[in-house]
Parts: sequence; C-alpha cells; structure tokens
Amino acid sequence: MTILTCTKERNNVLNEELDSFQSSVRWQEEFKNEKVKEITKSFVDITEQLFNFLRKKNCKIINQEEITGFLKRNVNLAEYLFEAPFRISEEFGKKVALNLELSFDPEYADDEGELFLNIETDLSVRDSNEKLDAIDRNWFLRKVGKDIGKFNLNLDFV
Repeated sequence: MTILTCTKERNNVLNEELDSFQSSVRWQEEFKNEKVKEITKSFVDITEQLFNFLRKKNCKIINQEEITGFLKRNVNLAEYLFEAPFRISEEFGKKVALNLELSFDPEYADDEGELFLNIETDLSVRDSNEKLDAIDRNWFLRKVGKDIGKFNLNLDFV
C-alpha cells in the first residue's frame, strides 16, 4: 500500500511538472507569435531604414518592392544585410559598390526567390574570388548558415 501511495504521489508530482513545462512552452510560443506580429506591424519602417542604410553604403536596390515582400517573409535576413557591407568593405575597400537584388528561378513557378548582395569589382577574377572566399570563411558561412539558400553574396565584374 505504501509503495502504491508513493507511486501515485510521484506520478502526481511528475504530472504537475509536465503541466508546468507544457504551460511554459505554450507561453513561449504565444510570446514568439506576439513578437512576430509586433515586428511585422512595424516592418515597413524597418525595411525603409535598411534600404536607407544600404544606400549610404553605396548599395543600389534593384527591385525594392519585391525585396520588401521577401524580407517580410524572411525577417531574419535583415540582420545579415546590416552587417554585410562592413564585412565586404574590409576585403574590397570602403568605396565598393553593391547592389541588392531578388532573383527567381524561372524553372520553378512557386519559387520564393533568393536575395543576392552583388559586389561590383574591377579586380581580377582570382583576386575577387580570394576576397569573397575570405568573407565566406570569416563571416558569411558561420553567420548565415541555415539561410544560405535565401541570401547569398555574388561577384559582379565591371
């Protein structure tokens, strides 16, 4: 009888802990959803700030309306776009010209697109690739990681 009572009490404690954990998980999900709603609500302001920042960093925005929609669906990419010009200028110089473009694969009708930050360069192919490889090693691959199919750096030879 004592063992049965202890087992029931232990199960009750475990059930209470599980309920508490599940409540915590639900609260975190609700908080996350509210946070996403709040971010999305002010998203237009964020993208305008981002585009203004990029223009100041000598970046031309190619298809701004499409990029805005894409960034709304992929909010986390904005962080990379704020940091990328600094990383690029470390290798290519402060006066490097950039352009931001959303590209689509015509073979896929439902393609969401991929955002490219193109680095305009008049350096040799070898020198440019070495600099891009350094950016990849030192920042891009570690930072962007799982979003590499949505955002990428590209060389544009001028």
